[in-house]
Parts: sequence; C-alpha cells; structure tokens
Amino acid sequence: MKTITKRRSIVVISIQSIILTLLTIMSLSPSTTAASTETQSVTVEIKPGKLYELAALWVKPEKREELQSYFQKAMPIAMKHGARPLAGFRLARASIGDFNPTQLGLAEWPSEEAFEEFLNDPEAKAIFPLRDGALEKMSVSHTTMIPPGSYTFSEGRIYEFAFLWVKEGKAEQLQKYFQVVKPLAHSKHGCSSVCGMQGLAPKSGSLDAHMVGITEWGSLQQFDGFIKDPEAASHFPERDGALAKLQVSHFTVSLPPKK
Repeated sequence: MKTITKRRSIVVISIQSIILTLLTIMSLSPSTTAASTETQSVTVEIKPGKLYELAALWVKPEKREELQSYFQKAMPIAMKHGARPLAGFRLARASIGDFNPTQLGLAEWPSEEAFEEFLNDPEAKAIFPLRDGALEKMSVSHTTMIPPGSYTFSEGRIYEFAFLWVKEGKAEQLQKYFQVVKPLAHSKHGCSSVCGMQGLAPKSGSLDAHMVGITEWGSLQQFDGFIKDPEAASHFPERDGALAKLQVSHFTVSLPPKK
C-alpha cells in the first residue's frame, strides 16, 4: 500500500469544504432525474464505507473485441471478490487538457483488500494479458469519498469529468470561484451537478487528482457556450490561480442495447 504524504493529506482535507459547497449548490440546481420510457438510463447507488474505482482505458481500435472478451471473463471473477460494476462511459471529447481515454468505468469494491485479492486471484492473473494486449495504456484510481446517494446517467446527455489538482493554500480561493460560477452555469447554461469525488489514489497510472466533479450537460454546445460566456470567463483566472492542473473531458454513458 502506498502512503499518502503529509502535504497531500493537508490539501485533501482542505478541499472537503469545496465538496460541501458543491453539494449546497447542487441542491439549488435541477437534479438529475430518471429518463422517460423511451430513453435508457442507469442509476448508480453510492454507499458509505465502500471503495470506488475509477478506471480510464485507452483501447487499441483493432482490439475492442478482445477487450470485451476480457471483461466477460473477468467480471464473474471480480464479483466473486465483491466487486459491483456501476457505470461505463465513452469519450466524446477532451475539452481542457489531454485526458482522452477511450472509455471510463466506475466500480465498487467492499475494500482495498478485496481489490488486492482480485489482483492476486490465479484466474484473474491468467487473463490479464488479454486485457493488457488490448490497451495502449490504463489508469486506475481509488477513492472512498463520494457523497452517498443515487445518481442517474441517461443516454443523449453529456457527462463532464473535471479533474482538479489544487495548489496548497488555495482551497478557499477555489471554493469562492465555485460559489460564483456554478449557479451561473446552472441557471444560464442548463447544466446540473451530479456528484463529486475526493482524493483519488492511483493504483495504476498517475490519475491522482485531489477532486473530481461530475456535471451533466445537454450537449457539448452548452458547455462551449458556458466557456465563451464573458461573465463566466472573467472568473477563470481565479480558478486557474488555485489549480496546479486541470483536466476536463466529456463522455456519454455506455448502455446495453435496447431490447
């Protein structure tokens, strides 16, 4: 197990207030609701005390079938160790930065120990080469800090994953930015917050953002309208001054074929 440095611990603790601010703003904005009978959706139940895995995969175009074969074999093994697949997403666009995985997956584990047991399971080890051969690269991170509740992801919507690395001592500045800009994005540009994750701990790769915000948009054009809004843009220097790094990518939810 990797230890978290004292400096990183201070930063992660300090952004708890930002997560609380986002939750307050979310309560003032339209909530994400289940879609109509003509629209497919998936509802994710986040539970307290569980470990949540965020896996970013860069898939070789000619190896998609091989990766699907891996998942079909690996899922029963992972579930034997208590894993619960929650949602998958396909890349629509890397909008800020270059975080461009082909797909993103969210899964639940009972604990870090259960995840390690899966990695050391002989059945799983036997098929990892099938996965690795289908990927250009992979980044897997864990967090135990997602607000418990139900979150619905629907087809036809755009889901923004914003990864933020916060400068030490700048959490309050970032919090003030969110207090001003989030309500503007909701009321004027039609987005709605979904949830936030805190303190990603990388297990593979280097996806170690201090916080991740998930936002729903009606379209990429809505997001572009927000970015070009002079009122919103006037506050971006406050955001950028509080961050060491920012990656914003947009995804659509992956859903089973309609019956």
